[in-house]
Amino acid sequence: MTVHEDDAAGRLGDRQLGVEVANEFTSVRLTLVETPNGTRLEIFSPRLGYRIRLDPVALESLTWQPAETFSRFLSTPLGPDH
Repeated sequence: MTVHEDDAAGRLGDRQLGVEVANEFTSVRLTLVETPNGTRLEIFSPRLGYRIRLDPVALESLTWQPAETFSRFLSTPLGPDH
């Protein structure tokens, strides 16, 4: 896991906070983004160009999901358009 700053991301005060998580198959960039409605976690896949911003409730809802939910997501590993 590497920590980096990303000019395209939102700001936290004067500093941007970003983390990249990668393995041999893919990488995602996690960035905290300030919006008019509060802080969001932006998840960005540089390889595929997909991004999503999640609020705290959306993130918490991920913890309610059984592992099978994520297995279904991976049935199309390149996203819904592929």
